[in-house]
Amino acid sequence: MDVYSACFVQAFSVKRVDFDDYGPLTPYYFLASYFFLTDHSLNTLLPQLPVGFNKEAPSIWLAGTFFLVLTPLLTGFYYSQSLSNRMLIHARKAWTLFLIFILVSIIIVFFNPTAGYENWIMVLLPVAAFHGFGYLNSDVNIYPKISFWLSVAFIIFSQVYMNIR
Repeated sequence: MDVYSACFVQAFSVKRVDFDDYGPLTPYYFLASYFFLTDHSLNTLLPQLPVGFNKEAPSIWLAGTFFLVLTPLLTGFYYSQSLSNRMLIHARKAWTLFLIFILVSIIIVFFNPTAGYENWIMVLLPVAAFHGFGYLNSDVNIYPKISFWLSVAFIIFSQVYMNIR
């Protein structure tokens, strides 16, 4: 918790870095020293992580899905940044943490390439938050309704008429 408060809640100062911050790093220091002195590689400790993309061929349905997900997401990004000067500092930092969460979860998804889209479930929470923020703060009142019902129609059509995976 001390690292969280030092990074996001309070301003950084050298006085904040004390000995209890080095506690989590000490075992790794001794382990790295042991590997260095015994002439072992750190690769024996770390697992081999595959990085890749899904091997399915893209289709027009996937493009439609990306359009219907990315349009409200980018709208939410825009409104969260344009309205950030009117937010309280805690709300602004919360949206920044959501942005960091979405970036980290997308990176994690690319470290676990599988045939399906199950790994994308961890991206769902921040995407839903930015979608909701974009719908709530839209200047055009008809945009959220059109975007929502277009998404519902796309989901129903793809589930009834097409074999989309």
